[in-house]
Amino acid sequence: GDDGAVRFYDFSIRLVAWFEDLDAGPIRSVNFNVPAISATLDCDFYVPDFVVSTGYGVAVSLKAEQFNESDPMDRRGLTILRGMIHDIVAVAFHPQDDKLLCIDSEGEIFVWNTEDWDLLASYKTQIQAKCMEYHPEGENFAVGASHGSLHIISKEMKERVNFNNGDSPIKFIRFSTTGEWMATCDTLNYVAIYNRKVAQDRASNTEGMNWIFCGRIMSHSKSITGVEFGLRENGNIALVSVSEDCHLVEYDLDRTSIEEGVCIIERVKIEENCFPSACMWHPLLNGDYEDRIVVSTSNDKIKQYNADDKCFRKLTRGPTKSRMPIISFLPLASSHYAAFSTAGTTIGLVKMPFDGNPKREIEAFAHPLKVQSIDVHNIGCSFLASTGGLDRSIKVWKMNTQQIDDQEEVAVKQVESKECCTMYSDLLSETLLKKITEIFIFVLAQDEKECCKEDEKLDTGLSTKVHVKEIPNIFRALGFFPSEKEVKDIMSQVSMQDFTTTGEIKVELTLDEFIVLYVNYKRSRPESSLEEITEAFQTLSNDNSALLSWRELDKFLSEADEPMNLQEQKICQDILSINKDGVINSKSFSKAVLQS
Repeated sequence: GDDGAVRFYDFSIRLVAWFEDLDAGPIRSVNFNVPAISATLDCDFYVPDFVVSTGYGVAVSLKAEQFNESDPMDRRGLTILRGMIHDIVAVAFHPQDDKLLCIDSEGEIFVWNTEDWDLLASYKTQIQAKCMEYHPEGENFAVGASHGSLHIISKEMKERVNFNNGDSPIKFIRFSTTGEWMATCDTLNYVAIYNRKVAQDRASNTEGMNWIFCGRIMSHSKSITGVEFGLRENGNIALVSVSEDCHLVEYDLDRTSIEEGVCIIERVKIEENCFPSACMWHPLLNGDYEDRIVVSTSNDKIKQYNADDKCFRKLTRGPTKSRMPIISFLPLASSHYAAFSTAGTTIGLVKMPFDGNPKREIEAFAHPLKVQSIDVHNIGCSFLASTGGLDRSIKVWKMNTQQIDDQEEVAVKQVESKECCTMYSDLLSETLLKKITEIFIFVLAQDEKECCKEDEKLDTGLSTKVHVKEIPNIFRALGFFPSEKEVKDIMSQVSMQDFTTTGEIKVELTLDEFIVLYVNYKRSRPESSLEEITEAFQTLSNDNSALLSWRELDKFLSEADEPMNLQEQKICQDILSINKDGVINSKSFSKAVLQS
């Protein structure tokens, strides 16, 4: 029953045996083994071995003879399964040991051994946890609570420090690689920074740890989606955050202190039509000397920015077939790979540097509900742990990066043997690939600087290059109409493609290079539907009627986002066939634009 006891009665409803020392929670079911005929039938009490399951997610195995034990501990039975009774909010691998921690929403902490996956211990706390992160040295870990408190807990599960600097749930906790800095962010868009001061404990003459709260600042106007420490090439620690307000903020750790609070170096707008969903610092790979910040976006793209001037460097498609934005990035130590989780139910691995190649990524369905938290283990075998939160389960995956290397090698051989024309063939239909090739060759024929012979074979066109100024025109001919900012980003990406390795500005590109560029920039979802256009008209109209006068529409076209000049506005008016005093609805607008 709900009192956690199992009782046996005879057919006269008389109590003959009871198991009241299980201490496993309210009983939900009892299952018996197939009875075996034996001498034990002569005992005063006998039932087959049985298993009870409880409302606390525990399964206990019991034997009839345990009823006669005098020690209550011997009457508890054997715990053969221990499940979770609350939502799992975070998982974290010990950075220097074979241990995995998880914490549920009610603050119970579970510790597993990663060698044989035995449950080593569990500890109950009073923390209503939201997130958790290990300190790089592994001596402590931090837990953020739903009411805004921050708890530093030792590996012996003793609370060392408790900060109460806010009352809103903490979303992220991050430590710098040196362990000197800690940053948190909450649901009210505050970023808090802490500094560690190592002091000598005079009583025990051992090194203690004191964390100092430097301050917090509302650095974003909308939900923060990522905050990460990075180690620059010169050895300095840096901290950045991104948010749904489309801005990237870098913090000044040199000036940040108790006296000055949290200081900001700069705040840069990096998005227009979507928002950042996660960020990480790009590791310095072989021959790489530029510090970069990687930002995943809500439209399933990955963008890279120079960490110094925040200038755009590169855009690639997201490494997900589910087309869900990435919400967590974790680079693997001493490796060219990064693990990720999406806003949906999947996790995966992607090989760096990012290039959008579908042969350099792998994705797996992880949980039936949204993935809540992931972490990677880099000691010995590489493991990835994920939790589904509401499904109250933890899954541990062994990462096999060799599989990605093998599938990339096979794809390279197929291209070299002409079995396929590009490694991106899986992302393009034959019809579209043919159309891209025809338009590319047509542009070459129109270029006065190019000499296109009539008997020129298609293969020779692969080595013929078009000028970067023609790229936007080819995009438009293929039905993709980039905004002015996207055009600027495309030109910048192509021009700076080889700059970090050769120091030269690129001015031309081949058909293969254009295909890669197109695959990465083309939108992963269809253009706006009539329903979305109608919703936009309702938002813009004063009376929610989805009707706009030309004067209202003209005002938006000339002022919002990328303003149109007078000539462009006149072209739009002609396309819509509307006079200055006329009105237009979403259906007419959609039909006119599509026909144009």
